[in-house]
Amino acid sequence: MKLIVLALVISAALAGVSRKPQKQQSLLAAKGKDAKKVGKSAAQCEEVAKKFVPPAGAIPDSIIEKAQDYCALKYTADHSYVCPYFKWFIENSMVDEGVRRDRPLNAKQLCYLTEYHLHELKDQTMNVPNMAADNATLDEFNVHEKCIPATTKAMKPEKAIATEKVPDFWYQFCLSQDCAHYLPSRHRWCSINKSPTPQHSNQLCLLVRDFALRSSGSYGASMTAKDMCGMYAGFVDESLLNADAYEYVVHDGSKNHIPELTDPKKALLHSQLLNTAGAHHIRDNSATPVKPDKAGAADHGFVAILTICFATFFF
Repeated sequence: MKLIVLALVISAALAGVSRKPQKQQSLLAAKGKDAKKVGKSAAQCEEVAKKFVPPAGAIPDSIIEKAQDYCALKYTADHSYVCPYFKWFIENSMVDEGVRRDRPLNAKQLCYLTEYHLHELKDQTMNVPNMAADNATLDEFNVHEKCIPATTKAMKPEKAIATEKVPDFWYQFCLSQDCAHYLPSRHRWCSINKSPTPQHSNQLCLLVRDFALRSSGSYGASMTAKDMCGMYAGFVDESLLNADAYEYVVHDGSKNHIPELTDPKKALLHSQLLNTAGAHHIRDNSATPVKPDKAGAADHGFVAILTICFATFFF
C-alpha cells in the first residue's frame, strides 16, 4: 500500500507542476546555506531556460528539440559534443508518467523538473538499497558488496533471467527490493514493508528500466546477478555524463567526465547539430501558406467578363 501511495504522490506532483511542488521535498526542505544554494541553482536554470523556452511555454517534445538546438548554437565544435548528453538529460527529466506530453511547460516549470532530476541522479542513484558502495558518489561509483547477493535472492529460484525480461525485473527490483521483484499486490507475504525507500523515486526506477531496455542487447540470452549489478554501474556511468552536460550548459560546470571526441568527429557532430538546428528553424519560421481566395463565384465571373472584354478590345 505504501508503494502505491508513494507512486501516486509522485505522479500527482509532476502532473501539476504549476501547483505547489510535492515531489522535491528533500530539496525544498533545505535550510540556511543549502536553501540559498538550491534557490540560486533554480534561478540560474531559469535564466538559461528562458533563452530557448518561449514565454508562453512549449510542449515537452518541442522543449527537448529547442534545448539541443540552443546548445549547438551556443558552443563551437570544441564543446558542442556535450549537446546530445544535455538533450538526454532534459528528456529524462520528463520521463515520469505524470508529465503531460500535450501540455506546455514554461521555463520555471522546466527547471523544477531538471533541478529535481539533477538531485535524482546525484543522490538517489546512491540510495537504491544494496546498489552503491558506502560513500559512493556519482563520479566515484563502486557497486555495493551486497549487490550480487541481493540480486541473487530476488532471482530465486532462477540463477539467471532471460535478457528480454531484465528491464521489467529491474523496475520491480528497484521499486520493491526487499520483497523481490513481485508486484506490490503479490507480496503480502513479505514481512518487510518499507519499499520503495523514501530516498529514491518511481522516476528513477523508470530510468533504470529504460537503460536496461537499451543496453540489454550487449548481453547474451540471459543475465546473471553479476550482469545485473554491472548493468546498474553502467546506468550510473550514463547518469554521470548526462548530469555533467546539464551542469556545464546551465550552471557553467565541468565536462571533464564526458569523453572528448577527436577533432574530425567533433567537426562532424557539430555540423550535424547545426544542420538539425537550422532545419528546425526553417520549419518553425516558414512563411504562411497562401490561402485560397474567399471571393464568391459572382466576383470571379465579373473578373472573367472584364478579362474577355479587355482582350477583345485590344486584340
